[in-house]
Amino acid sequence: MSSESILEYPALFDPSCLYDMDQLMIEYLEMYEQYPGEAEPRTVRAHMFKFLYTGLSKHTDIRDNLNQAKGFEAIK
Repeated sequence: MSSESILEYPALFDPSCLYDMDQLMIEYLEMYEQYPGEAEPRTVRAHMFKFLYTGLSKHTDIRDNLNQAKGFEAIK
């Protein structure tokens, strides 16, 4: 029941503080670079859509750019 919510906000069950989604995305992208070959760029893009769902619903220009991005550097 909570899987979609956790994809949008990975720290959902950590009540100790509120997390900055921008910072979580930066950490996610750094881990992708640190562990090459563990995921495809399309998987990273799909996760970014989940993580940034709320913001992308308001900023459709960014959503469209992310949707068009091919490869990790374009996604980043």
